[in-house]
Amino acid sequence: MVLLQDKEFKETKSIKLRLRDINPDFKELADWLNINYNHKILNITYDTISNLRPRLNIIFEFTSDKNKYYSNRGYDTGMQKTIANQFYEIVNSRNLYERYNTKNIFVTFQDFESIAKIESNDKIDKSLIKYLKDLYVNIIWEISPGFSAPTIFFYTNSDLHNVSFAGLKEEIRKRYFDLLKVNDEFGYINNDNFIVYFDSKENFDTNYSSNWFYYYK
Repeated sequence: MVLLQDKEFKETKSIKLRLRDINPDFKELADWLNINYNHKILNITYDTISNLRPRLNIIFEFTSDKNKYYSNRGYDTGMQKTIANQFYEIVNSRNLYERYNTKNIFVTFQDFESIAKIESNDKIDKSLIKYLKDLYVNIIWEISPGFSAPTIFFYTNSDLHNVSFAGLKEEIRKRYFDLLKVNDEFGYINNDNFIVYFDSKENFDTNYSSNWFYYYK
């Protein structure tokens, strides 16, 4: 679940909106995780990946919970094994083995919050972003919405590092935040976790050959 169009995101959003319930086959596992680890599990999905290896996707509501079992080094293998064993017990006790293959199952940890924030940003009317840019036409070269965090491009590195622009940066940040909050359907975005990046056209041209692919690579 890394894209807005992923079926896991759409399904999990429906659960969050109480338009549907979690698959009954996974409710026992979700309840076990919620009780024993004090996390809010919104959804659990099952599919197969390369070589038909089964995969169990544990979808937390909050990024902070997901991050407890995931880092730049990868997933928490101990927790993966614990969940895989618990799922094996549930499948066997409820005679679900014809539906789910538990052999060498791959457990992943995802979260709903981070994708919901991307959706909030994606829903901002592009004309409003242009309006914001035009308000500071002599200072701002471009506003790139990015995914969940926008990048505001000044024209030059000198402008970017001009200490007298500190108040201006905060003003621009607040204006973008106001646009974003209108679409914050679940209240995940606040002033403390909202990030705006500032950069310059000069840096974009010089170090990224004026190419968006290189910039976001």
